[in-house]
Amino acid sequence: MDLKRAREDDYERCIICQDDKHEKLLNASEQGLTTLKESASMRHKLRERDVKYRLTIERIATMQDDIAPVWHKSCYSSFTSKSKISRLEKSKDTCARTSADGGSRRALRSSTKPIDWALCMFCQKSGTTKLSAVTTFKMSQQILDASKYDQILSVRLSSVCDLIAYEGKYHCTCYKAFMRRTSKTSDSISMVDLAMQWLVEELKTSAKQGHILELSQVWNRYCELAELAGTEVPQSFVSRRATFKEKLQSLLDVYDFVVMHNREVGDRQTVLIPMSIRHIPIIRLLDEKDGESTMQLYKAGDNEFLELVHVALRLRSDILAQPCHKGLDISEDAVMACVPDSLYYVN
Repeated sequence: MDLKRAREDDYERCIICQDDKHEKLLNASEQGLTTLKESASMRHKLRERDVKYRLTIERIATMQDDIAPVWHKSCYSSFTSKSKISRLEKSKDTCARTSADGGSRRALRSSTKPIDWALCMFCQKSGTTKLSAVTTFKMSQQILDASKYDQILSVRLSSVCDLIAYEGKYHCTCYKAFMRRTSKTSDSISMVDLAMQWLVEELKTSAKQGHILELSQVWNRYCELAELAGTEVPQSFVSRRATFKEKLQSLLDVYDFVVMHNREVGDRQTVLIPMSIRHIPIIRLLDEKDGESTMQLYKAGDNEFLELVHVALRLRSDILAQPCHKGLDISEDAVMACVPDSLYYVN
């Protein structure tokens, strides 16, 4: 069963925008309709990049022959523009070469919303302020180059090579603020590791969620962010991983770096433990009114090493939380009262 909501097309409105603009609707001529369908066919081949007109292309392709469509002159001119279609074709080729040379860039967060090209590309709002369009290749490239210094916009524009083809719009105040902010970042980029800045922000969020991480996982994420930012990983980090750890420790105060020794294989691993749960018994984190954990639940068996870490952390926290023995009574019951319940279940 198809669960998609049926699209309702109103052919008494502009077949391209389907909006009620204060603009006269024109009846389709035979030649005009032919040009419209040819443009829709060309744009259909570029539909992965032509996000603005995906619904319009589908609407024209499924239109019955006995329907006489109408359109706004401005909408028709923009949709059938050969120069804009040509730009889409060129941007497709350019991005394909970029992907082959440098590999595809991964998004920082899967939750990042795709850009709405009908709104200001910076604030993603329409408001009452007039929107301006990107009309020169120089401005398009300037914004794309500067976007790599903005974490959110770099994700939204990661697959865009030409803002004119996408009909990018902006508020003048947003554009000036964006260029001023990214310019400051660009000027100091030689002294600042952009990927490290992004990593620290992500780790702060992870710490709030109670995530326990291996340093190797954090290193891999840093390398991904460096690729996304278009920066090289410092050679000092590559040749000596301890340098990366020391740099991260100097910038991060929400994690405790704990070295765990594996005696069986004679190896050791560094684990990042959130400061907020370091001295709190894990059982208390689960004892919430709604019955849900305040930290990410750990599934045993996913990683044997991390499983041991969680056990060790619970024992450590429970011991620290257990009241100390007081008085002179050294009977068996008094001694056992100082032992946390969790220790009884350890084999």
